[in-house]
Amino acid sequence: QETSFANGGQISACHATPWANEHTPAQILKWLGREEAPLLFRMRWDPQLFSWGLRFLRNCTDKRARVNLEKALRVATYSRACLKDLRSSLGLEYDHLEQGILHVCRNEDELATVEKATRQMQEFGLNRRMVSATECLEIEPALRDSNAKIIGGSFTPDDESGDARKFTELLADRCRARGAIFRLDTTITGLKQDQGRIAAVSTDQGDISGDRYLMCLGSYSPLLLKPLGIHLPVYPCKGYSISIDTTGHNGAPRVALIDDSVKMVYSRLGNRLRVAGTAELDGYNLRMSE
Repeated sequence: QETSFANGGQISACHATPWANEHTPAQILKWLGREEAPLLFRMRWDPQLFSWGLRFLRNCTDKRARVNLEKALRVATYSRACLKDLRSSLGLEYDHLEQGILHVCRNEDELATVEKATRQMQEFGLNRRMVSATECLEIEPALRDSNAKIIGGSFTPDDESGDARKFTELLADRCRARGAIFRLDTTITGLKQDQGRIAAVSTDQGDISGDRYLMCLGSYSPLLLKPLGIHLPVYPCKGYSISIDTTGHNGAPRVALIDDSVKMVYSRLGNRLRVAGTAELDGYNLRMSE
C-alpha cells in the first residue's frame, strides 16, 4: 500500500514547481518541530537524509530552481501526453476527470507566489492563467460554502485528476493480457554482476535473468544500486490522505483543487473525495504520524 495506493490523484503538469526553491529554506525553519507542518522532518542520525538534504538546499536558489523547473515540465508534460494515449488506446476508466486544477489563495502572499509560478509556466508555453475570486467560485461552485475567504488563484484547464491505484491495476491487467508476467510476493535481495553488467536479479524465489533490466523501485532504488557503486540522490517521502464518501452529497467539489493555505489537494474520484497533504521525511519506516 505504497506510492500509487491513495495519493492526491492529480495530474498536475502545470504545477510542476520544484520543492527546492528560494522560499523553501525559510519555510522549513518555520515548520521545524510542528506536527501539523506540510513538510515534516523527523530529525535523527541518517547519512542518507543528510546527503539528500544538502543537495536539496543547494538547489534552493532562483537560478537552479528555474533550470529544474524546465526539466520537470518536460517530464511532466510528456508523462501527461503518454497517460492520455494509454487511456485512449487501452480504454482505461479510473474515475478520471479532465476538468483542470484550480489553485486557490487566501492571502496576498500566497497570491503573489502563485502569480510568479503562473508567469513561469506561461513562459514555457503552458496553459495556466490567473483567476479572480469570482472566477474561482464560477469554476468550482462548491467553494461558495467555504468558511475561509478566497481572494483569487490560478486555473490550469489541461490538468486532470484520477485514481492512481485503479489506473495501475487496470494497466497491469492489460499487460497480462499481452503476455506480461508479474512476480508478486517476491522480494528482491540484490543484483548479480558480471564484467560490469547486471547478470541477474536475485530474489527469495531464485534468480531472474533477462536481456534488459529496468529499475523502477522509487525510493528503494538507491538501496539496491549502492552495492554497484551507483548513488542515487533519492529519499523516501511519506504522504497522508483520506477518502470521503460523497454519495448523496451534491455539494462536493468536482474540479481538482489545491489550497495553499493548508498545503492540501482535493480530487473528486467517482463518489469519493480524496484529500491529501503533508510530506513526511522519516526514512523507510511505514509508521503513521497521529
